[in-house]
Amino acid sequence: MLSFSDNFTQFKKNTPQLIDIENKIQLFVAASEGMDPDQQIEKLKEMGIHQIGFPAEYGGTQTNTAGLVAVCSAMTSSLIPRGVVTTWLMNILVSRCYLLNHGSKDLCKQWLPQVVDSKKVISIAVSEPEGGANPKTIKTEAKIEGDRVTISGTKTFITNGMIADAYVVMSITGLDASGKKTFSTFLVPRDTAGLSVVPMKEFDHMKPATHATITLDNCEVPVSNRVGEAGIAYDKYARPFPIFESVVQMGTQLGNLRILITECVQAMSDRTLYIDQIGALASALSTLELTAAESGDIVDSAAMSSELNRYLLAFNQQIENLVDLDRGLFPQLVAALQSNGDSFELDSNPAYQSLVGLAKFGRRVNLARSKRAATELLAEIP
Repeated sequence: MLSFSDNFTQFKKNTPQLIDIENKIQLFVAASEGMDPDQQIEKLKEMGIHQIGFPAEYGGTQTNTAGLVAVCSAMTSSLIPRGVVTTWLMNILVSRCYLLNHGSKDLCKQWLPQVVDSKKVISIAVSEPEGGANPKTIKTEAKIEGDRVTISGTKTFITNGMIADAYVVMSITGLDASGKKTFSTFLVPRDTAGLSVVPMKEFDHMKPATHATITLDNCEVPVSNRVGEAGIAYDKYARPFPIFESVVQMGTQLGNLRILITECVQAMSDRTLYIDQIGALASALSTLELTAAESGDIVDSAAMSSELNRYLLAFNQQIENLVDLDRGLFPQLVAALQSNGDSFELDSNPAYQSLVGLAKFGRRVNLARSKRAATELLAEIP
């Protein structure tokens, strides 16, 4: 397997904690061999990897977003199951993006040390059965009376929903002057009266990151459980979250890319025959890692800029150029391997299939990013 240290210097230069984290991942891989996903996530908790991404005042290691990308890649390339990585990652993302960035000091002191200690899981609840995450179709409503708020509605497609200890619930809290809905988010503990949780069976393959639907029937929590400012939660918190998630998920793609490169090279009986292709793969890997590291730095600067849009677009396009069945470098390389008598199959390769799946998933988003990048470029050219 390609070395974490050798290939992630651009991440590690500003994140020295990654050296310790790399050692923990290696120990985890050895200790969790033969365990099922539920046992693996418990072992992951024991090893302190949930400390990543949080300030020292809450017991964290202060790791930046580029560091999260690197760790996600290292975990993926170490063949840790996707569901285990997703469980770990989404708890950090939600806790960091919502609570750490927008929650009150009291909420952060109450919940974040428990997240860091792997004792609590927090999930985000935005999507609903009718219309998904579209704000026009969201119906969940929060009614504020004095220092209490009562929330009613249904949320679905909640990642980690079955193991969550609390949910950050996107709720309608009023209308603005033009009659448009205004939204706020509230932290609702799982044991709140009136809250029920139902598993979504079709997502069992992602254990322990199982998805769930929750129903809130007049769930009452303190107004102090509001996460962020009132009335602006959808535009200020929900919209940026998928961008942050996309940046960190670059790590999953990098991890699978490193697996695929390693396995292709190991299948070569005579590596001198493929010097050009190996050089192209090395170049692509370095370029993608640099793009991911820079994207992480932009996210930490809180500047959701046009530059970040272009980085995300370029990253996804490069991945697609590598795996596309008709013109991609990997299919061409495998065809060459097979013609020279070396055995390698892409159809049954999990890393390749994961890269293809993520590329397909990102195409619709890429169209919007392409339009934005084109509009900006055209505006720059007289």
